[in-house]
Amino acid sequence: MATINLGRVKGDTGATGAAATIALGSVATGAAASNVIISNSGTAGAATFNFTIPRGDKGDLGNTGPANSLSIASVTTGAAGSSASVTLGGTAPAQTLTFAIPRGDVGLTGPIGTAATITVGSVTTGAAGSSATITNSGNSSAATFDFSIPRGDTGVAGPTGPQPSLVIASNAATAITLADTDNNTVVRCTAATAVTITIPSTLAAGFSCMVIQAGAGQITFVAGGGSTLNSFGALVKTAGLYAPASVMQVAAATYNLSGNLV
Repeated sequence: MATINLGRVKGDTGATGAAATIALGSVATGAAASNVIISNSGTAGAATFNFTIPRGDKGDLGNTGPANSLSIASVTTGAAGSSASVTLGGTAPAQTLTFAIPRGDVGLTGPIGTAATITVGSVTTGAAGSSATITNSGNSSAATFDFSIPRGDTGVAGPTGPQPSLVIASNAATAITLADTDNNTVVRCTAATAVTITIPSTLAAGFSCMVIQAGAGQITFVAGGGSTLNSFGALVKTAGLYAPASVMQVAAATYNLSGNLV
């Protein structure tokens, strides 16, 4: 009998297969103390791994650190058009802020407006102790200022000054009308013929003067229109050469005549 040997025959090498791929799928956070889970939602040749990683246990509370203080170190003005900046300096817990704020650009000059006018309106005297006031009875471009200026309080009376010396005036006229300028004076009538002196009703309050017949002309006093002239015994003429007579106002337009009269 013949024998046939069928030993193993090695085949040819096959073609290279496609490379497997691995991709990252989802990553989820599991409960604290749970197990890590890794699953493949793909295939053996195209794996997609999904991870579930448990949350760690809560750590202990750390110590409280010192409070941080923040203060402004400086504020400077930067050039127009530059950038604003804030710089944090120092170290915790004591830090500072340094500001640089740019200057604004120069604005455009507007047109020159119409010049305003100011005039003084009324000036009145207010009561003593009141407040001074200034009001504008015009408008903002044509102001009219009205002033009210309070009267000052009455001052303390000063010492009495020296009395004025007596004025003695000579008058040679034969017809004389007394005037306020004759108040507190001595009028010497030097005329050689009769003299008439008229006392008007318009003399100032407190009028008083003395008249002396200094010439040969006898003096006769008469009341002017609206005046009243009173004397003892209704005597109104000087007694003779060098005889004096006094004229004194005792009320409005009322005079008393006294002296060497006949």
